[in-house]
Amino acid sequence: MQNIRLHNIQYNRRSGMFEARVDIKRAGITYRYPCNLPGPENMDIREVSSRLRNLALCMSDSPVHLK
Repeated sequence: MQNIRLHNIQYNRRSGMFEARVDIKRAGITYRYPCNLPGPENMDIREVSSRLRNLALCMSDSPVHLK
């Protein structure tokens, strides 16, 4: 089982990207991924969160099931 947590989602106006650290915890080990998501500053935060989670999962080399 995995647990995914997003930390400090911020919007970088210079790059036009949302930035966050995403932690994925599997089998008692936490893996950290710095993620950047391009998009407008007024993008829905639920969409931003979902996409940041998926980015981190794609960066992980462990097999996962995306929802």
